[in-house]
Amino acid sequence: MIKYFITFCFIINSFIIFSQNLYSDKTIKEIRNYYNQITSELIKVNPEVFTFSETIGYIDKNGDTTLYEGEGDSGDQKISIYKINNRIVRIVDFYSGSSGSYHEGKTEYTIKNDTLIFVFVSQGEHSYDMNLGNPTKLKEERIYYNKGKPYVHVKREFDGLAANRKSFYKQKSEIASKKHDNFYIELLQEILTNYKSNNMSYYDNKYER
Repeated sequence: MIKYFITFCFIINSFIIFSQNLYSDKTIKEIRNYYNQITSELIKVNPEVFTFSETIGYIDKNGDTTLYEGEGDSGDQKISIYKINNRIVRIVDFYSGSSGSYHEGKTEYTIKNDTLIFVFVSQGEHSYDMNLGNPTKLKEERIYYNKGKPYVHVKREFDGLAANRKSFYKQKSEIASKKHDNFYIELLQEILTNYKSNNMSYYDNKYER
């Protein structure tokens, strides 16, 4: 039992030390510097923006589209593609919607030499219940990639009342698992493929009869 406890303490201590040294890591510093450089340059860039509405419906016997009302989820998705010197350097995939509560999220991809190097994910869910003080859930994830492979994944989360959400931004990020981080590489490739070959028509609503 003591052996397992010592091992557990060693792992936790390793995570703390790694977290403290995270931003002194050479690869992380290079990525952060590039991210800041691109961000400052993109202030003057107008992105290509593709907007899609997420609705639930079907095509009726007359060939008309009929939308369901009051059922399921509804919302909007906006994909913004930023270029510098005709090369894609950032893609922002933003969505918002409601299904019992309002939720929104953003996945931001930063690309260098056609390779993904950084993903920033932010998510929020807000319920409107005055008796409960407006419950709120927030999450941020920062995923660093090195040579096309997941390198470091950190996150922070908040689940509480809207009035206390300031504490979320004071939290230090924690090391998270990289197990599913290839998922973002696949999502990015899906967006790029549809942008280059279908002009994003893949994301349009397709209603069934």
